[in-house]
Amino acid sequence: PAISPDGLYAIYPMLEPSYKKEEEVADLWLVPTDGREPPRRVTAGKGGEADPAWSRDSHLVAFAAKRGDDKQPQIYVIDLARGGEAQRATRISTGAQAPRFSPDGSRLLYLSRVFPESRNDADSERLAKQEEEQKYKAHVYTRYPVRSWDKWLDGKQLHLFVQRIGEQDGRDLLAGTELIRLPGFDLDKDSARWSPDGRSVIFAASRNLDRSAWSFTNADLWQVPVAGGEPRRLTGPDQPIAADSWSQPQFSRDGRTLFAMVRPLSDKVYNANRIAVFDWPSMRDRGRIALPDGREIVGYAVAPDGRSVDLLGEDAGQVKRYRASAEGGTAALIDAPEHGMYADLGIGGTRTATTIATYQSATEPPEIVRLDERGRGRRQLSSHARARAAALDLQEAENFWFTNSRGQRVHNMLVRPPAFDPQRKYPLLVLMHGGPFS
Repeated sequence: PAISPDGLYAIYPMLEPSYKKEEEVADLWLVPTDGREPPRRVTAGKGGEADPAWSRDSHLVAFAAKRGDDKQPQIYVIDLARGGEAQRATRISTGAQAPRFSPDGSRLLYLSRVFPESRNDADSERLAKQEEEQKYKAHVYTRYPVRSWDKWLDGKQLHLFVQRIGEQDGRDLLAGTELIRLPGFDLDKDSARWSPDGRSVIFAASRNLDRSAWSFTNADLWQVPVAGGEPRRLTGPDQPIAADSWSQPQFSRDGRTLFAMVRPLSDKVYNANRIAVFDWPSMRDRGRIALPDGREIVGYAVAPDGRSVDLLGEDAGQVKRYRASAEGGTAALIDAPEHGMYADLGIGGTRTATTIATYQSATEPPEIVRLDERGRGRRQLSSHARARAAALDLQEAENFWFTNSRGQRVHNMLVRPPAFDPQRKYPLLVLMHGGPFS
């Protein structure tokens, strides 16, 4: 879910699945964060909507969708204050995703996957036509990697685009730069953020992904001017060697502080990540925020006043909520649900914070919840799947522990089958989880 800056509403895409792909529905739903009304559907297109983002005044929502004669997903904008249909904002042949409004609401930042040599959309259309007219479909790879999980890579790159609302064409901020010519360039698709003054974009990108077959790799933070120019590296060494890896930059509401997630480099495979805190724009390092006992941070959100940070962290098969001072230090546990996990943390509001998340457990499908600011539980805002889940005989997971030969406590979970009878004997299916360490 995406919470409005004023904290009054949350908007989220909900998938209604089907065994027939053409019958799937993925519309946007809106719910008041005070729970006074149930969620309502605000879009109803045949193509699925994704990536909703609010304007700073909490009136407009931008999202990605494929509608009508769109050959690729485009960015649409809907005015929730005035009502009416969503209006298409982009017409880029390579498609658009992950929109974000500029601080003044006049421009959109979005991503598109383009040919590295493309300078504009006309180039992209020409290169796509050449590729389509080729009589062969063989692809020659001259650098690593060649696949992303179950898909072959096609040689295209994610680039950053900025477009003024109401105009037809966006500007590729990375076209022709030295950064994208590096063999290990790879843009982190979830990292792009406007600078507080709207004059530049902050993002995370790797320079050494081509070395991942034999070496640790990393991503650094970068800043690129909206007016054009070479991106400036904000973190990491001059050479594209493995170092600490950066992601998920966020600015405080007043624009004076930059937060970012950082995973330190060591000779170990696993290194617990931290939240780094910098003065902006000087990039003076103010410190680090960590979870207790070296636990993994899976998400974070900054309070409206910028003085504190809420974090989600893994702990024994759950994801719990922690809080820390924005000046750094070890976060304190404030919300530990009896079962299940939180995800998709978001904070809005002006004078006081309003915090939302998704919550799910072994017996409860994901739903939108509002979290108490003092950690005293949650209030459910949606119940799309509650009735169907209640009709199933789902068993809550049971946690148990044992101590290994090194004296370390090892966590386990036991899930019983439907209609479980404690008087019967059952076969035991054992899943060893933990990657190469199990």
